[in-house]
Amino acid sequence: MKPIVATLLCALSITFMSACGGGGGGGGGTGGSATPPTSYTVTPVAGTGGGISPNTVQHVNSGSTATFTVSANTGYFIDTVTGCNGSLTGNTYVTGAITANCTVTANFTLNQPAVQPTRAVVKLSTAGISAPIGALDVVLALPAGVSVQTVSNSTEAAPGTVVASGQAIANSLLTAVYSSSSNTLRVVLINSSTTGFSAGEFATVTCSIASGANPPATGFTILSLIAYDIDGAELSGAIGSASATLITPSSTHTRAVVKLDTTGVSGQIGAVDVTITLPIGVSVQHASNPPETDPGVVAASGQALSGSVVASTYNNTAKTVRIMLVNPSGFSAGEFVTLNTDLATGAAPLSADFAISAISVMDLNGQSIPGAGVVAGVTLQ
Repeated sequence: MKPIVATLLCALSITFMSACGGGGGGGGGTGGSATPPTSYTVTPVAGTGGGISPNTVQHVNSGSTATFTVSANTGYFIDTVTGCNGSLTGNTYVTGAITANCTVTANFTLNQPAVQPTRAVVKLSTAGISAPIGALDVVLALPAGVSVQTVSNSTEAAPGTVVASGQAIANSLLTAVYSSSSNTLRVVLINSSTTGFSAGEFATVTCSIASGANPPATGFTILSLIAYDIDGAELSGAIGSASATLITPSSTHTRAVVKLDTTGVSGQIGAVDVTITLPIGVSVQHASNPPETDPGVVAASGQALSGSVVASTYNNTAKTVRIMLVNPSGFSAGEFVTLNTDLATGAAPLSADFAISAISVMDLNGQSIPGAGVVAGVTLQ
């Protein structure tokens, strides 16, 4: 080959290889893999009474958020959810931006049972009458779980349970009979005034509410009402209404003062022997041996305040108090003794809760008085 040709081919070869990046020698770029993002842990914790979902440790990228669902068990409610700079909306908790390991904690609180009413005070009223009223005959229907305390072995409402009030408070004679089978109360009111009384409130009924019952205040209904004028003629257009207020006990009561009254007695009483069963949450101060009640627990009062001798014992097993009162001079029917009891926290007994048994009411000759009874009235303090 001629020297000039060889020189040109060599030059072309060098130029071509230079344009294509040259030959030999490893070459290549500066590439390499990307750096992975930073991750943190978010740990969910649920206290007693509920749960949190998801309930396992979550791995969350830096700057991201995590979401949890919080749920309370039956009888509990969500109290607080805290941690990781989050916020709770409904039952959903969303953390803030995660920049470090953190913990989300859900706390729950036990629901407190609602305090239920134990008594209902019902005001009876009449309307639609312009003439003076001389008498009323009314039947009141009570809702389920509501009753009226009666005299022992009788359907007659206990003293103080149904009383004249409002327009008829003066010069009125009232009788009330309770039927447990129909759960109704019949009230007959007669006013001895020559001018009668005006339409409006005429009687107040105090009812007992059974444990666990929660009757509506609107559940007391007048089934019938007959009104008479002062001459005994029936008045047309009379209508009746019942307005009830439900009474709930106060948790601050520490004592129950029980007043015992005799009923069904017209003559003088010489002695009373009665046993009272105390309801749950009620106790009396007493000596252990013999089982006498402490001084001041039982005392003569009311009609028997003067000249009475009282003895009382407590049976801790049966939770009963036996009261024996003797008065040589005699006393009239009505209040005769006061029993002071202690209450456990939250206890709020009604008069009807003090069961009275083994009643013996005697005259001045020591003879049993037929038809005599004893009823209890309770004041919480």
